[in-house]
Amino acid sequence: MFTIQYDGTNFHGWQRQPDTRTIQGELERAIERVLRTPVLTEGASRTDAGVHALGQVANFHTESELAPERLIGAVNAGLPDDAAVVGAREVPQEFSSRFRAKGKLYRYLILNRPLPCPLVRNRALHVKEELDVAAMSDAAARIEGERDYAAFGTKITEEENTVCTIDRVSVGRVSWPALGSAADDLTAIEVQGSRFLYKMVRTIAGTLLEAGKGRLPPGEIPGIIESRDRARAGPTLKPHGLYLVRVLY
Repeated sequence: MFTIQYDGTNFHGWQRQPDTRTIQGELERAIERVLRTPVLTEGASRTDAGVHALGQVANFHTESELAPERLIGAVNAGLPDDAAVVGAREVPQEFSSRFRAKGKLYRYLILNRPLPCPLVRNRALHVKEELDVAAMSDAAARIEGERDYAAFGTKITEEENTVCTIDRVSVGRVSWPALGSAADDLTAIEVQGSRFLYKMVRTIAGTLLEAGKGRLPPGEIPGIIESRDRARAGPTLKPHGLYLVRVLY
């Protein structure tokens, strides 16, 4: 099992696609160069184009006796510099990165200041107007629970189960010291849950952003969820601010 980090800016998402640069495709090519045999990886999350990862997880089957620590170095040598394997361990043959996951933690970063910062142009959404973080936190707490979250989903089919358990939604300032003065202007929205609908986290983030701008009273959140009406929730934010932080097992 590999733990992988990547800058999703120049990838067309996780899932392999013919003639398209994806994380899964690059990872499988790098592994195959080392093991000299075809490999199929299974990822815990099919992150979209532009989405980043601090803790994506993928597993694959191999008969190689190469130690995990040696395999990491060899595979990284074949990966592009915007992706890296940062951990590896052996797991049982029946293990599934996707179906054994008990939950995932995502983070959405917002640069909240009048002027942009070129260093995070592909890593955080720039919002010029001052945000009311207290209002965002109030709205976030009203999202938590086990509910039907169809209002936050995209491209939902009639047979799709839209009931999810959201364990935690939080909003707060974060520090990124390498950014200098911009480090104090970053706001993080974190969402942890058992499963998510398509683009759900980015829509939750967009809804909380509306609360932060004063356009959506936090008290309206329960009604939005109960309505199952996507039109009542906030916009789906751009992918470049989203990070898969951790997969929980």
